[in-house]
Amino acid sequence: AGVAWRASSVTYQVTSDGYLDATGWPYNGRIAHVGEIQRVEPSNDPSASHAASLDRLRIDFERQDGWQGRIFIAVHDEDGFLTALSAKDPALIRAGGGEDRLVRRD
Repeated sequence: AGVAWRASSVTYQVTSDGYLDATGWPYNGRIAHVGEIQRVEPSNDPSASHAASLDRLRIDFERQDGWQGRIFIAVHDEDGFLTALSAKDPALIRAGGGEDRLVRRD
């Protein structure tokens, strides 16, 4: 079991084995492993994606094969979401003036 967040028609879940999964439209499936996440930060770029709100989080990740990606998501409890990600991977630490972002410190 993991911890889930619902945003519009998409539910995001940090699974017990450390994956960020999405269920709903427009995303459905595994997004990335928490260990692949390089940075999470606030974004309000309206052209960036299908996220349900302009109050979004941008997640940058790099897979083990070197492929880099970015996704924008809207979650209702951003603080809880960031806490769950950093709890799964201690190398993701809070940063920013209001500690409203995560950065990888390896």
